Amino acid sequence: MEIKGTISNLTTQGTVSNFVLRGADGSETRIQSSRPLPPGVKNGSLVVVNGNNPPDPPFLADSVEKLDAPKTPWLLIGAIAVVLLILIGLGIYFLIPRAQSTWTIQATDSGAAASNVPIQLLDSNKQPLKTATTDANGDAAFPNLAAGTYYASGPGVSAPVSATFSKTASQQTSSLAVKSPFTWTVNTLLCGRPDANNQLQLESPAKEIVKIGVTDATGKFVFTNLETGASTVFGPNNLSGSATLNGTAPPSPITLTIPPPPIGCLIFPHFPHPLMYADRPPALKEHLQKPQ
Repeated sequence: MEIKGTISNLTTQGTVSNFVLRGADGSETRIQSSRPLPPGVKNGSLVVVNGNNPPDPPFLADSVEKLDAPKTPWLLIGAIAVVLLILIGLGIYFLIPRAQSTWTIQATDSGAAASNVPIQLLDSNKQPLKTATTDANGDAAFPNLAAGTYYASGPGVSAPVSATFSKTASQQTSSLAVKSPFTWTVNTLLCGRPDANNQLQLESPAKEIVKIGVTDATGKFVFTNLETGASTVFGPNNLSGSATLNGTAPPSPITLTIPPPPIGCLIFPHFPHPLMYADRPPALKEHLQKPQ
């Protein structure tokens, strides 16, 4: 018969060995072998014993063979541990929120807020990432930016502005001078000099009033946030000029030269003459004839 187990209480005298064999089920059997045990067999060795089991112990062994103890697959365990660590790291990377920043671009054209202008976000190599359109205040925001360096450009921009964000979330604002395709600059001159406080009226082809503006100290007014199509501007003495906005390139600025008064080009405060706007609509005449 054959039994398996682990050796304990091993004693050897000459060629005779006595030991206790503990089975996997916890049972113990006294064994006696009259033959030398295989090399390396000792207490704790796993063996298989063949022999006879007489009515009285011990079990008489005809042969004792050493069994190789199962080896721990350390290489496999190590590989599994590495895979688990990688999976845990990826889980942490994707599950934990990362700090993200927002970059706001304030676009201006000739000093005025440039609305409806496409602003392009570029990466550190100045390759396009995304585009945002400025709002009525000339602002375009790029949220959810990871750490790194970015550039921003727009129509008519030769040198993009840049910003660098760290791993800490932050808010940055940068100014960008553009050439808005939806703005139109009108200048007024009197006696060869910029003339301020001139009231300008922008009309559509259907003679609908689109916007009204007043020139600044430099004799300039910038019409912004315009729609595409043809527009006509009217100034003092029924002076006018036209332009067509195509949404891709701003129209060229125009200059309205006001005829000098009869007394010549002396410097006087400017007061609009009622006859300057005689052919304008009544509501507009009342607005335009107010001294500035």
